[in-house]
Amino acid sequence: MRQDIASILPPIQSVAYEFAYADPGAVNWIMIATDDYGQDGWGVDWDTTTVSNRDFYIRLTVEGFSPASMTGLQPQQGPV
Repeated sequence: MRQDIASILPPIQSVAYEFAYADPGAVNWIMIATDDYGQDGWGVDWDTTTVSNRDFYIRLTVEGFSPASMTGLQPQQGPV
């Protein structure tokens, strides 16, 4: 099934990974890294030793070779 879904999506060019602390009333996105080489899967290494031990969000922005892009927002609870 996963392969079927992937076959109907536009090709992925890059995936940007960001995080933001879950502070009330303010979201300031901080870049973790961007992966633009999907041959080995989409992912990045993230050294979380500088991340405070509190709730935060993770955001992935997927850019395709077409004008389409998608952003996913997933709440996380620190530490990771």
